[in-house]
Order: sequence, then structure tokens, then C-alpha cells
Amino acid sequence: KSMNKRKLVFASGIANAFEWYDYALFAHFAPIIEVIAKEQLAQYISQIEQLEQEKAELSTAIKEIFDTAASSGFDKKAMKSVLRLKKLDRNELAEQDAILELYRQALGL
Repeated sequence: KSMNKRKLVFASGIANAFEWYDYALFAHFAPIIEVIAKEQLAQYISQIEQLEQEKAELSTAIKEIFDTAASSGFDKKAMKSVLRLKKLDRNELAEQDAILELYRQALGL
């Protein structure tokens, strides 16, 4: 029993030493890690801001195209529907058409 207690105390001492060593390493490298993390975060934020700006510019350009098409007599809603449908593959498009036709028949349209 006494031997197990000594082993436990010894193991606890080693664990404590490693923990202090870990804290010492962290304290030593924390300023370096902090600088790197700040730079990385600033980079990510800058990239996102740039993309958000590009997204806003693209949204404005798309709206202008829809407005121009509407002034030429095209229906914006129909154009948006066509764009949505163009994103579907043939099977998905056929399924959408079949469901739409089924609903129309059910409602007598």
C-alpha cells in the first residue's frame, strides 16, 4: 500500500512538472501566437470584406440587367423562374414539370 502511494505521489509530481512546463512554453510563445492569430484574423476579415463588396456590385449589376430587360417588355418574375429552372438537371426539371402539371390538374387550372 505504501509503495502504491509513493508511485502515486511520484506520478503526480511528474504530471505537475509537465503542467508547469506547458504553462512556461505557452507563456513564452503566447505573444508570437497572438501576433500570428491577429494577422490571420485581419487577413480573413479583409478577404471577406472584399468579397462582400464584389457581391454588392454584382447584385447591383444583376438588378440593372433585370430592369433593362423589364423596360424592353420582359417579365422579371418569369426570367427569375427560368434562371432557377436552368440550375436543375434534366431529371429534376422533368420532376418539377410533372409535379406542377399534377397540381394544375388537381386545381383545375
